[in-house]
Amino acid sequence: MAHNASSALDETLNRLSTKPGVRSTLILSKTDGVIIRSTGLILESQKSSADPSADSYRDEHDKKQKTAEEVAKMAFSFVNAAGALASGLEEGDDVQLLRLRTKKNELVIVPGKYSSMQCWRHAIAEAGLQTRNTS
Repeated sequence: MAHNASSALDETLNRLSTKPGVRSTLILSKTDGVIIRSTGLILESQKSSADPSADSYRDEHDKKQKTAEEVAKMAFSFVNAAGALASGLEEGDDVQLLRLRTKKNELVIVPGKYSSMQCWRHAIAEAGLQTRNTS
């Protein structure tokens, strides 16, 4: 049974990561936000390199790019805040889907029923999505 769930999870991650504009996918523990699986983002442990020439590029690139751990922490806080809002509105209610869209990114989070949540991040321009002009 656990093997089927794991292969279904792998299949979902592979399918999502091939969609246009998807920069990363994360599977997080629902209890503490620890990354279970990820694609597309640099992990903190991968930032160190034996190649000094790669470090100068990485340092400049990392100023703009969040690590998987940073995104996981922000997503976990977002889910917890939304969960508090949902249960505050109606006791016993749960968050089913969260979608945050900015000028440059779209974050979609699907909290799992028991132990994990899925999170993926789109680049708006790369996905061919249009932003609304609010002026």
